[in-house]
Amino acid sequence: MKNQNQEYVFPISIKPEQTYFSDANHKPFLWLGDTCWRLFWEYTLEEAQTYLENRAKQGFSVIQVQLLPQYFHQCNRRGHKPFLVEGNLHSVNPIYFDEVEKVLQYGKKLGLNFAIAPIWLSSWEQDWYQYFHDQTVLDYSAFVAQRYCHLDNIIAWIHGGDDDALSLHSTIHQIANIYKQVNPNIAATYHAGISSGWEFFGDQNWFDFGMAYSYDKDDCFKQFQDFKSRYPDKPILLGESHYEGNEGISTDILRHYAYSSLILGNCGHTYGHKDIWMGTMFWAQSLCSAASHHMEVAKDIWEHLDWSKMQPDFKGRWLQTLRSKMPHASSKPIPTSININRNELVAYISDFRWFRSTQPVHKGKWIDPISGREKQLNWLEEDTLQIPGYNATGHTDWLLYLELKEVNK
Repeated sequence: MKNQNQEYVFPISIKPEQTYFSDANHKPFLWLGDTCWRLFWEYTLEEAQTYLENRAKQGFSVIQVQLLPQYFHQCNRRGHKPFLVEGNLHSVNPIYFDEVEKVLQYGKKLGLNFAIAPIWLSSWEQDWYQYFHDQTVLDYSAFVAQRYCHLDNIIAWIHGGDDDALSLHSTIHQIANIYKQVNPNIAATYHAGISSGWEFFGDQNWFDFGMAYSYDKDDCFKQFQDFKSRYPDKPILLGESHYEGNEGISTDILRHYAYSSLILGNCGHTYGHKDIWMGTMFWAQSLCSAASHHMEVAKDIWEHLDWSKMQPDFKGRWLQTLRSKMPHASSKPIPTSININRNELVAYISDFRWFRSTQPVHKGKWIDPISGREKQLNWLEEDTLQIPGYNATGHTDWLLYLELKEVNK
């Protein structure tokens, strides 16, 4: 299988007033992320290499990781802790951070980028927030920023981590500026609690893109809508949501969030599998899971579109629901985007509603998000559409692509 990531030239960055990432040659770069938060300490180097090779072959382009172990007393698989004295951020253990670089460098050979959380601030699952104060954490931040500034496959620093961390905002702002001063080309964002981090830091100079975080479909839609209304010239993607392997989470749920992120954010999406991010004994068996394949299909579909020129439709301007009071139908907004020339439309539809395009259709097709196979449009009436039944897994979600004849701009 061809490694698509080798087609991009490092470093990947965000150009001014650009709503997506691009490579050194200004080629639009699609962020297809995977969460392997514990890669640096729960995996041996050989296991990390196996994992990265698999993800590169599947078309993933960004790996989201945490730099430090979950608790200060934990070590990596070779027995090395990040600090020589537990809880003392001044007592850096260079061996630990050298071993992190080995993983980063191997990922670079595969064309992979890393979005790194330097210090995770969750107050309910980790220890590090207790040490996030005074000059110590500023010195640690300067060390990390300088230690890895020569690597051009670090695409982003993820500040925060599963927590709004209200009492720490002043220090967060200081360390974010440290990272930005050392390498201004590395993008930065904030990972809040299950909410939008931009409400805290969106107006700061160091804040480059939004990372939505949601486990609710309606809330996910609202987060993208809110960000785009506030920051129309900045990228946003869904950085964390439901994990494959969690109880009750089917693949169609994961696809809904993936395509919502791709369509409404027009920048990328991050997928995750429970056993991989946690580094459980089943991580290797989970590499070829169903939803990871569906993410590969999604990337292939998206990269056949001129996706960097698409714009989200939050107001239902282009697709109109006609009938939803029927079994397995909905009147909720359809995730839809249209290109800047207003002649191509893409939408994700997962129920049996009847709907229509508000503009004349030249031609179009349905795309199965499981296999990528295409089907002709099924017109119920002259201008009325409905999904063509069940997809390859027996679910009802489909991608709709339309070429429009003309539009009222």
